Amino acid sequence: MPLLLRIAARNLLRNFRRTAITMLTIAFGLAVILWLQCILEGRNRHIIESITTTYTGNLQLFRNDYLKDRLIQYSFPPPDLSALPPGAHAAGRLHLPSLVSSGEQSVPILLEGIEPAQEALVTKIKQNLVDGQYLVDDPTDCESRQIYIGRKLSDLLQVKVGNKIVILAQAADGTLGNDLFRVKGIYDSGSPDFDKAYAFAPLSCVAKVGALQGVHEVSIRLPDLTQEEAVRASLARTMPASIRVTSWRESLPGMATMVKYNEATLVMISGMLFIVITLGIVNTLLMSVFERTREFGVMIALGTTPWQLRLLVVLESLLLGLAASSVGILLGMAMVFYHQKTGFDLKPFLGDSSSLDQFRLDLTIYPVFQFLPFLKSLASMMGFIVLAGLYPAWRASKLKPVEAMRHV
Repeated sequence: MPLLLRIAARNLLRNFRRTAITMLTIAFGLAVILWLQCILEGRNRHIIESITTTYTGNLQLFRNDYLKDRLIQYSFPPPDLSALPPGAHAAGRLHLPSLVSSGEQSVPILLEGIEPAQEALVTKIKQNLVDGQYLVDDPTDCESRQIYIGRKLSDLLQVKVGNKIVILAQAADGTLGNDLFRVKGIYDSGSPDFDKAYAFAPLSCVAKVGALQGVHEVSIRLPDLTQEEAVRASLARTMPASIRVTSWRESLPGMATMVKYNEATLVMISGMLFIVITLGIVNTLLMSVFERTREFGVMIALGTTPWQLRLLVVLESLLLGLAASSVGILLGMAMVFYHQKTGFDLKPFLGDSSSLDQFRLDLTIYPVFQFLPFLKSLASMMGFIVLAGLYPAWRASKLKPVEAMRHV
């Protein structure tokens, strides 16, 4: 075996230029896979971070019947969430379909009753403030009558901070709820559709207008995305049967599909690169076998078995793959660490569009380095490389000594 390894290494170095070109091809392919994997992981995390901090949170609690019919009567008392992991935050919400009016202008909206201090820990609603002030907690009977609206809605209603607007809504007791609110702040989420459709007021104010008790939803933000499934399973065990624990994937299936599409894209591109690299290795090894036909004939005549000859060619492909993998990993890590500092700008590919499905997305991606998933791709690549050496090895083992030694 050591002798075969030395012979395999010598054979690779015999035509150094061809070996170097093949090795660089493999290395570049592996570097691209590592870089693309980290870029897409960074993109996926940014998408999830954007949608969970804009509105949904990582996890949500609803009544089962509210998820089916969305009737405002289906509220529930906020549960005990003291068992959430450190760094997690929860905020109760009420959802009240309403009509907002400012004199001659009227627009249908979803009036969101929130706990301002807690909501600021779950989403970026407070950070999106562009004019006026953010909401303050109002545990009383809505004495403040404050409301927080989007920039697009303020343009449609032609109101500014300090102006009064009227909220009309069907209350849970069958009456027509209405009240006069004063615009305390205006936000800009980056999505005109979202800003036009959602307005926020303290929980007590929305409960008063809609004659509601409890909450329709509890939104939960986790400090780490990897905790999502574990926390969801834990909550599902402790919540009563009438309460369902959902994730952002169920609330926004379109965005969840996009994340899966990104993952599928990586698999597809990796597969194509594997095929191209495999064909390159097969070509290189076949050329090497052809050039050494006479030498192989002499080796067979001297007692080298077909199994040893096949092993020799496979060892050549394996050594070539190991050398290329080392270079590819270093090159890929250099590309990833460079873009971790500078970011990868998508504007040349996507233009200036930075919103998707009511959510603002940053067009500069910062890759997330993950070496363990790359090891799976590397193992697959090495498998392809070894397989690529099987056909040339089989061809070499089928040579007849007399005919091979006559080959010129």
